[in-house]
Amino acid sequence: MFFTKWLNRFIVLFLCIFLLIGCSPIVKQSPLPETPLEFKKAISMLTNHLLTQLKNHNVTEKSVNLVYSPFIDTDSGQVLQVSLDIRNLFIRETNKNFTNFRINKFTPSNLAQANYVVDGIIRYERQTRQKYFHVDAMIVDLKNQTKVAGEDVWIADRNLNIKPTPSSKDNPTYVKDNALDALMSAVRSPVGTKVSHIYSTFLETKSMLVEAQTAYDNSEYTQALRLFNAIERRPNGKVVSTYGGLYSIYFRLGKLKEAERSFGKMVAVGVESDSLPVKLVFESASTKFLNNQELLQQYDIWLKQVTMYLRNNRNKCAYVVGHTSKSYPPGKPEFNCKLSKNRAGAIQKRMGQISRSIKSRLRVIGMGSRETIIGTEPDDDHNAIDRRVEFKVVNCSSPEWRQPARGCLLSR
Repeated sequence: MFFTKWLNRFIVLFLCIFLLIGCSPIVKQSPLPETPLEFKKAISMLTNHLLTQLKNHNVTEKSVNLVYSPFIDTDSGQVLQVSLDIRNLFIRETNKNFTNFRINKFTPSNLAQANYVVDGIIRYERQTRQKYFHVDAMIVDLKNQTKVAGEDVWIADRNLNIKPTPSSKDNPTYVKDNALDALMSAVRSPVGTKVSHIYSTFLETKSMLVEAQTAYDNSEYTQALRLFNAIERRPNGKVVSTYGGLYSIYFRLGKLKEAERSFGKMVAVGVESDSLPVKLVFESASTKFLNNQELLQQYDIWLKQVTMYLRNNRNKCAYVVGHTSKSYPPGKPEFNCKLSKNRAGAIQKRMGQISRSIKSRLRVIGMGSRETIIGTEPDDDHNAIDRRVEFKVVNCSSPEWRQPARGCLLSR
């Protein structure tokens, strides 16, 4: 009896020791602070919280492969330089603190070998007079297409490099499409949620786009052209980002006919997906385009191709939508309302000169500063995109077109 009693105790003690040694303990975390943090501290904490969640997610592999997809700015649909800075910090923190996790850049070959993808978005948040950045990140299990980790952090740092990468800067549109919507939905969904079919099926094409855009950023235009052409041949590769990339490369190489053709394809795809935010940008408080000869040459191509699309598709009508920044003059929205309408009117006039037949199918709208993308003050190169005109193409027979145009209002 005595022997049996102590034998049972020994077995229980042995099992406890075995479980403690054989099983990784669940690491409890305190939540990330909701107050804005300095950039490096914020990304360090974000990385460690995300990867700790992944570690606690019943990870049985001795070596875990991850890929980092550059975070997208949701306001413009662009990749900013700060996204690449986040990537570099994320990789450094991973290598430093999680030795069984191997993280690589987002390429087709790395994606094929990965177990998980790190993905996310960046958005601006205005708090009083300070501009904060909100970074939402997630980790997706590629085998079962499920979000297994999610975290967000606020950043307040005046030294962030928020300029777009060269491939984003030179793209004639800022991209807002179904792929971006799917990413935003996945990032904001609870951990344990299956990602959408659009998100999962676009990942490989997205990795090819990132590889092509990286080649462009490094001025490897021949390599970038080969990659973009390969993307166009994919079933889900005929998207605005692809044709915008092809246009930028051909223009950079001086192949203007090919550039025009690519822009024309981009217009058709954009209209089909209800997204044609062309970046026609103006001088501050003016109806004149930015004084940049290269841009002026491109604007002629853009306006010609949009006009030709409408001329060849007589069932299509277009809103020409003008915008302004918030800078001129402070506290006087009527000025910005009138300026935005005048900018749209100037574009309508130029398109009518290219083809008189489409003028009756163009409707001018001024939005003033109600729909700024950057929203900072004063006017500078950073918020130039707020001083833009863009297009919204609809069926001329649609109820929307029959209704009065809605925009900002001028007082009488």
